[in-house]
Amino acid sequence: MTMQSIPLSQLVMSPYQTRRTERSQKSIESMAESIDAHGMLQNLVVHKHRGKYGVTGGGTRFLALQLLASQKRVRAGYPVQCKVISTNEAVEASLVENTQRNDMHPADQYEAFKAISGKRSTDEIATRFGYSKNHVAQILKLGRVAPSLMEKFRADQVSLETMKALALFEDHETQVQVFEQAGHSAFQIRSIWQRRGVTGREQKALFVGEAAYVAAGGEIERDLFSDTVLFKNTDLLDQLYLSAVSKVEADLAEEGWAWVEECEHFWTLKTHERDPEWDSVENHQRWLNLHSQIEMLQAQQEAGDKSDDTQKHLDELQELADRAEARYLTVVFTDEDKMRFGVAYHIDRSGELKISRGIIRPEEPETSAGVDDEASSNEAGDDAPGADTDDKSAYSKSVRHSMCAMHTLALQSAVADDSKSALALYITSNIDFLYQRYSFSRPRVQRAMFEAYDIEQVDQYAAATLRYKDLKAKAQTVFEGLPEDSENVLEWLMTLDMTRLLEMFAYVMSRAVAGEHYDPSHSPLSSMQHDIGHDVSADAAEMLNAENFYGRLNKKQLMRMLENERLEVGTDSRMKRDELAEYADGVMSDNKVVPGFFK
Repeated sequence: MTMQSIPLSQLVMSPYQTRRTERSQKSIESMAESIDAHGMLQNLVVHKHRGKYGVTGGGTRFLALQLLASQKRVRAGYPVQCKVISTNEAVEASLVENTQRNDMHPADQYEAFKAISGKRSTDEIATRFGYSKNHVAQILKLGRVAPSLMEKFRADQVSLETMKALALFEDHETQVQVFEQAGHSAFQIRSIWQRRGVTGREQKALFVGEAAYVAAGGEIERDLFSDTVLFKNTDLLDQLYLSAVSKVEADLAEEGWAWVEECEHFWTLKTHERDPEWDSVENHQRWLNLHSQIEMLQAQQEAGDKSDDTQKHLDELQELADRAEARYLTVVFTDEDKMRFGVAYHIDRSGELKISRGIIRPEEPETSAGVDDEASSNEAGDDAPGADTDDKSAYSKSVRHSMCAMHTLALQSAVADDSKSALALYITSNIDFLYQRYSFSRPRVQRAMFEAYDIEQVDQYAAATLRYKDLKAKAQTVFEGLPEDSENVLEWLMTLDMTRLLEMFAYVMSRAVAGEHYDPSHSPLSSMQHDIGHDVSADAAEMLNAENFYGRLNKKQLMRMLENERLEVGTDSRMKRDELAEYADGVMSDNKVVPGFFK
C-alpha cells in the first residue's frame, strides 16, 4: 500500500465497491459542504482500474468531490490524497471501510458544537460540518440536561430518546426527579411534561389556535425533538376557548333558532327534514350544464372511447359538479322552522367546528310549538329555588372534566372507607364483564385485572386538592409492611386477618372508580353514589374554589349561577370577573350550595 496524490479526473467508482445501497442526495450535498469548508480530512482508498483508479473506500466523499467539480467549486485536476492498494485487496478494503464506520456519539457532538457555538451561529455550524440546522440545535439542547445524566448518557446507560425527553425540563433538579420517577421511558417522561399544560394537538388548542393564544399573552413550550407544542397557561386557554364557543353560539342565535346547544353525538340527533334547494337559478344552471357534459363523455366511453384523456376530463367535470352541489345546494329553513327547532354544534378532535341545523329536541314531537314549550319549561324552572337551569352545557369541557374528576375523587374516598361498597362494586363490574352486559349511560369501575383511575393523571385541579393528598397518604397506612418483591406479596397477604384484607380491598377498589362525563348536564356518578348509599355531592362541592372552578367561568355564567341559586348579587354585578369568582366561592361555600352537576 502506498499514499499518493491523484487528480480527481483520474478517479472512478470501483466495481468492487461493496456498498450497493444508493446514497441520498442530501448526504452527498452535506459531505460536499464539509469538504468545501474544511478540505479532505480523510483519504480515499483506490486501486488501479482500466488506466484510472477505482474508489473502493470513501465513495460518498468521492461523489461529493464530483459534485463540487460540477459546480466549479474545485477544478478537475484537484489533488486527492489516496491510499493505493492491489485489486485483490479491493473488496476486503471496501467491506472494512463500511463496517468499521462509527457515527460520532451525540455527547461528543455536543461538546464539539458547544466549543465553537460562541464563534459561529447554528446555521454556520450546520453548513461547515454537513449537518442540518435542526440537528445542530437538537444536539446543543442536550446541554440543558443535568451533568450526572449526561455522564450516564456518555456511558450508554441512558438512551438518546430519553435525553431528548429530559431536555424538555429546564432545571437540573426537575430532570433528575423526573428520571428517577419515570426511569428510562422517554414516553413516560414526555407524558409528565405534557401534563404541565395542553398539547397543541388537543381539540381545545386546535380550535383556539396558537396565534390567538400567543396574542392573548399565552406562553408556549416547544419540544425541539418533535412537533409537539405545549400551551402552558391552561386557564387562559379555557377562557379563550369559552369565548370562542360563546361567539359561535351568539352567531348561531342571531340566525333566529329557538335554541342553540353543544352536542358531541350528532348521530343521536333527529333533524327536521327539508329538501335541499339551489341558492340561485344561475348556480343550478351551471350544475345542469356540467352534468350534460358528463353524460356526453359517459356516452363516448360506452361507445368504446377508453382513452386516458377522456377519463381525466370526466373526473375533472365530476369534481366540479360535486363541489357545486356541496356549496350551492343547501337545506333552507323558514323563519317558522327556526322558531320551532334548534341548532347543535360540536368542536371535533381536530378542532373543526361542526354544525347541524333544524334539530328536533328528543323530548318534543316534531309538530310541537317550540315557543310554547320554552315558555312552560321556563315557568317551571323559575319557580323552583336552586333549579338546575344554569345552562351547565355551556361550561367548557375542561371545567366539566374537572368537576367530574372531583366527584370521582369524593366517591373514591368514600369507597376506600367502606369494604362492603367496594365488594359490591367489584362483583357488579365483573358480572357485567362475565355476561358481557355493558352500559354507556352509567359510570364504570375498571375491571379487577386492574387499571387504576388515578386522579393525578386525569385532572390537575382535582389532584391539587387536600382530599386527593389524603387519599394518597392513606395508602401508606393501608399497605404498611407490603413486601418490595412482588413474588412475596401473596404469601404476606395470607398472613393477615380478614379485617386487614378488606381494608386493603376497599382501597384498591376505590382507586378503580372511574367517572366519565357522558352528559354535560350532570355527573354519571350520581346513580352510583345513590346505589351504594354514599351521597358525596356535598363533599365534591367542597373541593370547588375560585382557582379550580369559579375563576374558570365567565362573568355571565357566574351571574346566572348565583341568580339560579337565589343568592344575592346586588351591586356585586359590577365586579370584575375575578372578583365575582372570589365572591361566588365564598357565598356558595357559606350557603353549602351543591351545584346541580353533582346531584
